[in-house]
Amino acid sequence: MPRFHVRRSTLVEAPLADIYSTVADYSTWPAWSPWLVAEPDAEITISPKPREIGASYSWKGDLVGEGKITHLHLEPDESVRDEIRFAKPFRSRADVWFEIRQTHEGNLLAWNMEGKLPWFLFWMKSQMETFISMDYERGLKMLKEYIETGEVKAETRLHGLVDVEPVEIVGIRQRCHRRELSEKMPPLFQQVHDLLEQAGLEHGRGASVYHHFDCKSEEMDFTSGFECNAPLVDLPEGLSLWSLPATQAIRVEQIGPYEHLGNAWSAAHQFLRYRKLKENPAGSFEVYQNDPETTPANELKTDVYVTVKS
Repeated sequence: MPRFHVRRSTLVEAPLADIYSTVADYSTWPAWSPWLVAEPDAEITISPKPREIGASYSWKGDLVGEGKITHLHLEPDESVRDEIRFAKPFRSRADVWFEIRQTHEGNLLAWNMEGKLPWFLFWMKSQMETFISMDYERGLKMLKEYIETGEVKAETRLHGLVDVEPVEIVGIRQRCHRRELSEKMPPLFQQVHDLLEQAGLEHGRGASVYHHFDCKSEEMDFTSGFECNAPLVDLPEGLSLWSLPATQAIRVEQIGPYEHLGNAWSAAHQFLRYRKLKENPAGSFEVYQNDPETTPANELKTDVYVTVKS
């Protein structure tokens, strides 16, 4: 069976003891779990003494599946070593561990998973590593915020399958690695805004379309721009137009900083898999309900729409 190993890390502005005490305490996990954002009402069972060797954290739900993780070894202020066993959607086990140490850049927290895929999923090794890596990155962002501030200022609301009216988005199309999106997008919105203004064209809310994601290279093909308020007769040079007829999509509302937007996309795809739906290759999109220039980060609202095949 093919082995896989995923490792992601972040720097946390907190004492090593605080980092360790949070990670070792299963009672904190629901607050920063990258999976429970999709199904906060899933059944969670935590041992009475959640910070001891042998303590366990188990979950059961429609979207999150079923499984259990157990503390095997705890080294105060240094590491937490666990075993995770999945029951659904398929049976498997893996080793999970956290490393905590001081570096010249700050206090580092690393999250690892190592295991073997079931034989019937051998072809998914690369894809599985990418998806787990993305989950770990989302989880570490929330865990870092939780340790540093005592809470995660983000909320994910899954609305399920909804009808979507025809959509037209005008913008600039580019490709980049998914980790570069946060730096690539802001100047694109400004460029699109300036081009539309120069042409005397009105526009609606900010929006981005994701045309394709390559799981192997992690490259995104996307368009960032604005909703069209009226049909465009002459498109300014440098801009492209994306159109979508009336369709159905999985809608997820994300409230809070854009750095947590991945939670909404993950929730939508968890729902997609649960309902055994297929994503529409025409593209999926997100609409920014308010202006980040005038809205506090914690009050930002974004609607994510993952379109599905009819």
